[in-house]
Amino acid sequence: MLGDCDYCGDPLTNELQSVTCDHCGEGFHVECARDAGEFSVTVESKLLGSDNYRIVCPFCELSWTTSYDPR
Repeated sequence: MLGDCDYCGDPLTNELQSVTCDHCGEGFHVECARDAGEFSVTVESKLLGSDNYRIVCPFCELSWTTSYDPR
């Protein structure tokens, strides 16, 4: 079970783009965090077929890297 979005309270599912912080474990829908103005993602590296993106958690403010585009 993925839990519930900390913004809207709806379940985190694979159908909606959901993110769970690797550090604090809080989960949220990307769209909900973006709508709240609290979603931060930057391109860390652009390599053919292996782009890396850095996400900053809106709850604990720590960041982690992912290989899919969370925007």
